[in-house]
Amino acid sequence: MFFGILGSFFYSLGSNEGYLIGSCSFIMLNLADTSDGELARLQKRTSSFGEYLDRLCHYFTNSMMCLGLGLGLYTESSNLVYIYISCIGCCCYVLDDVSKDLLQIFRGIGSQTRSEFSQTVSLSKNSPALTAAMYLFAHSSVWHVLPILVLIDIFSSSLNFGGYSVPFLYVVAFLLCLPVKAVLRMRTVSKIHGD
Repeated sequence: MFFGILGSFFYSLGSNEGYLIGSCSFIMLNLADTSDGELARLQKRTSSFGEYLDRLCHYFTNSMMCLGLGLGLYTESSNLVYIYISCIGCCCYVLDDVSKDLLQIFRGIGSQTRSEFSQTVSLSKNSPALTAAMYLFAHSSVWHVLPILVLIDIFSSSLNFGGYSVPFLYVVAFLLCLPVKAVLRMRTVSKIHGD
């Protein structure tokens, strides 16, 4: 969780350096998150509480990431609308993730791993365009796409769209995709629930 808070802080700076350090922090969070679960499985010390705590930390750190990105947009532009967009995006992110978790619990799909179940409720099944969009705008994509866009921005100062940098525009697009993703997920969940 430390790396998530640290990454969110750096994202909130709204600078290329902040985006780079924030992304590195979230990559470290991902490595720590993956390795602690693997270590627990290797040592046969998994528990329901550990899974619960893991999910709770995901909700917290990913929400912090959305809010940090919104604060970064505000820092860069001084436009309060980006705070609102990030708050709405944060709520939609949590709604999306919680709906998947609750569906898995209430449908009794305990025999499926979380990864297998994610495929069941995937938004991009049978749609190459949605698959590309999900990869580009998934919460974990931010940590990988944003540093690339920062480097493009640094080495190509001519790429400027109406006074906004490429990383800035990507963060806006990412935050705006969260409500769309939540609505699409609710439709998918309702179809599965109707089965």
